[in-house]
Amino acid sequence: MLQFFSVRVLSDKLSGGDIQFSGLIQTWLIVFIAVVILCFIVSEITRNYSQVDKLWSLMPIVYSWITFASFPSPRLFIMAALVTIWGLRLSYNFSRKGGYNIIPWKGGLQVGCYAKYICIKGKV
Repeated sequence: MLQFFSVRVLSDKLSGGDIQFSGLIQTWLIVFIAVVILCFIVSEITRNYSQVDKLWSLMPIVYSWITFASFPSPRLFIMAALVTIWGLRLSYNFSRKGGYNIIPWKGGLQVGCYAKYICIKGKV
């Protein structure tokens, strides 16, 4: 059973025997596992368990360029470039709203108006 969970065996099963695609899947899995471990460690240190939210707009950029590096073609280059533009736009908006702060959201509702019609007054 443990053998099933090794990166190499899992990538071989998912690739259907294609060696080049198996290498791509191995790279994806190694990056995925590294990011999961990194997010877990940072979450435990900061006691902020939304660390993965900071990466959700950046990781597709990483995966798309890994894919392009494995299978270079004009079509994959355009796809990776568009994913990069979209991911950077999302990251910029997330950053602009304070998403990359150590504690991006402290919980509770803030005093103010939301969506023009829902207003919260006084101490919440």
